[in-house]
Formats: sequence, C-alpha cells, structure tokens
Amino acid sequence: MEAENIPLDRMVYIEKEEILENTYSPLRDKYPNQRIYISYRDILKYTVSHSDNNTCDWLIRFVGGIDKVDSYIKSLGIKDLNLIESEEDMHTDIMKCYNNWSTPLALAQFLKKFYTENVLNDEHFTFLKTAMHNCSSGQHKLIAGLPKKVRIEHKTGHSDRTAENVQISDADIGVVYLPNGDKYYIAVLIKDSRESYNNNAKTIADISNIVHRYLKK
Repeated sequence: MEAENIPLDRMVYIEKEEILENTYSPLRDKYPNQRIYISYRDILKYTVSHSDNNTCDWLIRFVGGIDKVDSYIKSLGIKDLNLIESEEDMHTDIMKCYNNWSTPLALAQFLKKFYTENVLNDEHFTFLKTAMHNCSSGQHKLIAGLPKKVRIEHKTGHSDRTAENVQISDADIGVVYLPNGDKYYIAVLIKDSRESYNNNAKTIADISNIVHRYLKK
C-alpha cells in the first residue's frame, strides 16, 4: 500500500466468489452471501485483529501471491521461515499446513524488525500495533499468562486437526511491555499436539507467565 500510495480508507469490493464458506471468517458471518464493499483498513483489521482467513487470502492475492509474501520476508533477512500455501490451500488439504513453517526465533526476529527498523511508515506502524493490541483471538494464550494491565500486541494462529485428531500447529507471537518501558518479543509454537485446544493454550500461557516473571526481575 505504501509502494502504490493506497490510503487505508480507500474502498474496494471483495467479490462473493472470493468469500469461502468452509473457513473461519467473521467478515463472512457478518455479511453472508453478498459482495462486500470495504476499506483496506477494515480488511487488515479483520486479518490481524480477528484472524479472518478470507481477508488473509484476499491480501495475499492483492500483493501478488504467497510467493511474493515469502520473498519479501526473506528480503528482510528472515531465513528460517517458509510460506508457500494460502489459507485456502491448507483448508483444501490439511497436510499442506506442514509446507508453511518457521522457527520461534525467526518469528520473534521478524516481529522485532517492524519495531526497530522502520519497515513501515509511522501511520502504518501505528495502525499495525493497534490492530495487534486489539487482537480478539487467543485470549487464553500469551495474554492469559500476563498480569492484568500489561500491554501486549500479538497475533495468534492455529491449524485444523487431522483425521487422527492431531493439531498440526498452535501459536501466538507478540510484543510485551515491561513496567520500566522496555519490551520483549516472544513466539510460542506448538506442533503435532494430541492435547485439547485448551491444554495447548494453557501451555502457551504458562510459558508466557514464566518469561514475564523472569524478565520483570
């Protein structure tokens, strides 16, 4: 959007054919069975704050495909991260989830880039931080391990389960602010879990709590 001088409040249509039914999509649930006239700002909010798979795939198409996303991330110096499948791809064939992978360290480094190296201009960086702070998903993950009123800006994610009831991935990454004004970057990834969704979330929350108590000292 910066490269093309597209303002956040410019309006665009998401066509009915682009809105898949068999996927998580708060936008589709709010506006069922219709063409949607929406701002780029709200498309990004649905993707970042509410984990909407349809708006995520719309944005992937907007920038030219998942390979462009992957190439851009690698151009920032993040190597241990691989993206070749869209949300639609992974819902069509759940085993394709394994083709998208990262190390926790690479995700933390990727997030830190945006906070320390002016990857985005001030307007877009402020927007991104606010959208991550207002994340509505994963309230029992990283944030559940923190004391109340601690500021966190984060993004969650999780896969579906295989026919063998294996959850391929569960994750939460974020930026946490300490009382002295410092901040730290944290990424917790769970792979191939047979635990319940709540138990996976509790594992992430427990790790978050241990890290915060240690760094607060």
